[in-house]
Amino acid sequence: MKAIILKPIVWNSKNYTKPSGHKASSGFAKDYGYGHEEWNNSKNNIWRNQRVFHTEHSKKLLDYSKNGELGIIPIASFDSVQYALGIATNVYNNSEGQMEIITKELNILERTDELWEVKSVREIFNNSRKELDAHWKKHHKWLLWRCPESQFHWFKKPIPLNPQNITGKQKVISMHGSYQAISPEIALEILIKNLPKNHKCINWLVEGEFDENLLKEIPTNKKSSSQKLRKKYKGKYANSTSNSIFEYWVEGKRTVNPHHSILQAKFVSYLKKNKVIPVEDKDFIDVQYEENGVLYFSELKPTDNIKTKYAIRSAIGQILEYSYKSNKKAKLEIVVGSKPKKEEIEFVKSLDISITYWNGKSFIKNRV
Repeated sequence: MKAIILKPIVWNSKNYTKPSGHKASSGFAKDYGYGHEEWNNSKNNIWRNQRVFHTEHSKKLLDYSKNGELGIIPIASFDSVQYALGIATNVYNNSEGQMEIITKELNILERTDELWEVKSVREIFNNSRKELDAHWKKHHKWLLWRCPESQFHWFKKPIPLNPQNITGKQKVISMHGSYQAISPEIALEILIKNLPKNHKCINWLVEGEFDENLLKEIPTNKKSSSQKLRKKYKGKYANSTSNSIFEYWVEGKRTVNPHHSILQAKFVSYLKKNKVIPVEDKDFIDVQYEENGVLYFSELKPTDNIKTKYAIRSAIGQILEYSYKSNKKAKLEIVVGSKPKKEEIEFVKSLDISITYWNGKSFIKNRV
C-alpha cells in the first residue's frame, strides 16, 4: 500500500540549492543555523541516476519506503503562508551503510565551504572554521531518501497551499518531525498544473492502491479510487507506460530500480579496494574491468525484492548478448545481491559464466 505525504522542512530563500541562513524556531536548524534539506534542489544531489534528498522521518515513513511505496511533497512556511516545494515518488530510505557510500561518492564532506558562506552559521560556530569542519565531519551523512531522478521534481517557484481544500482546517501540519498524509487526488490537484505533461510522478500517483488508514482527516469528496484517477488523468497528463518491473527486468532501464545503484556502487568500491579499475555503464554493460590481464563483463542484479534464480535468468540473456555484440573473448560474470543456492551457482558456471554475490559484508566470487 502506498502513501503520499506533505512533509514540512525548513524555509530556504535560494530555492534549496544551498543553505540560505533563514532563522528557524526550533530543532536542528535553530541549533546549527542550517538544515540538511537545504540542498534538496542541488544538482549535486544526483547520484547514479537517483535523486538523493533529506527530510526528517518516522518509523511509519521508513516502513512505506522499504519498497518504494512512499511519495513526499516537501512543504515550508514563510510569512504565515505554507508552500509546496516539489515532489518525489517511488522513494526509498538509505541505510547508514548506503548513506556512507552515497556521501562519499558525492563528496558531501566538501560542502563546508557552502555552510561557511552563511553568516548565521559562522556566528553559531564562533567564526571558527575548525569548529564547523569538526561538526560537519560528524553530521554530513544525513541524506535519508533516494528515488529515481525521473520521479523527482522541484518547482521553480513555491506553490501556495490552500489548507481548507486539503483538510478543511486553517493550516496543514507544520512541525518538521511530523507529516500530513493526503490522498493522491489532493496531491494531483496541487501538482498537475506545475508538473511537465506525462511526468512519472503523475503515473505513480494514479497507479496502485493507497493506504486509506492514513486518510482519516481527509474530506470524503477528496478521495477517489485508482480507477477513477486513471480515467481522469491517464492520456491527458500521464503516460500509459509499462510498469517499473517490466522496464527494469526486460528493457534494462536501471534508473527505475534504486537497488541497482546501491549494488553497483558496492561492487565498484570493492573492485577499487582490490586495485582493479572498473569502467561503468559503457556499451550498456554495467561494469567492465581487467583482472590479471583478463577482461570481464559484469551484469549486476539486485535481489532485494526477487529470488536469486529469477535475477540470474534475466542476467544470463543480457550478459550473453553483450558478449556477442561487444567482445566474444571477454569473460562473463553475473553479480547478484544475495547468496544463490548451490545448484544456481553450478548452473551459471556450467554456462562458462562466473557468479559473484554480496554476502552482507563483501563480495564472494565463484569463478569458472
